[in-house]
Amino acid sequence: MGRIWSALAAALAGAIAASLVVVLVGAGGGAAPAEAAPKAENATGPSLARLLRLQKATDRRVRAAIKRSNANRKAIAAISTTPGVSGTPGSPGATGATGATGPRGKRGKRGKPGEMGPRGKRGKRGKPGATGATGPRGKRGRPGPAGETGPQGPAGLSAVETVQSGVQTIDAGASDNHSKACPAGKVAIAGGVRQTNAAGTFNVIINGSGNNISVTASARAAVNQWNATVENPTGSQQHWRVSVICAIVDP
Repeated sequence: MGRIWSALAAALAGAIAASLVVVLVGAGGGAAPAEAAPKAENATGPSLARLLRLQKATDRRVRAAIKRSNANRKAIAAISTTPGVSGTPGSPGATGATGATGPRGKRGKRGKPGEMGPRGKRGKRGKPGATGATGPRGKRGRPGPAGETGPQGPAGLSAVETVQSGVQTIDAGASDNHSKACPAGKVAIAGGVRQTNAAGTFNVIINGSGNNISVTASARAAVNQWNATVENPTGSQQHWRVSVICAIVDP
């Protein structure tokens, strides 16, 4: 860079010096190489017109030198602004000491939930917990479908009928006992006492006591027979019957 500026300064100085030499030579009476002999009216030195022409020529040379100097300066400026080739990076320096821990920053915003991970392995079965309190009763469910028809069971009672003894008479203040047997092939399964009239049209079942007769005993006397004992606490004669329910019972 210094050499370029020195060359430009030398060129400019040379141009100015050459112009001054031309002027000085003309002023001292010496002959100019390209000029004709001086006119007769001014034999002692150059005329004023010649000096003016020389001055103009010198000005042109100076301006041309300045113009070349400006062009050179722009070229130099362009060269100086062009980036040079990068040098080889230097070796990294040693790591500095760890600085002091800074203050804790503010808590950031909560991030979006992440995707569900894969299902983990099944854990070991835990111990049974304590029995909880009984909950409220739930609503009644819908009826289930009808089940299949079961096998036919053994035959039970059949040919059930009620038979009665004839009308029995009991005197006032007395007691009476009577039995009634079932038809052949049937057994007594239940029985009792009925109060009636002499004609047998009035017929009322008595359990314990009722109307005018009290039942003191009523039970099966045999497999096919029912027995009853009654009392008449009234002051008049009363009428009654033994009633027994008979049926065929399959073994």
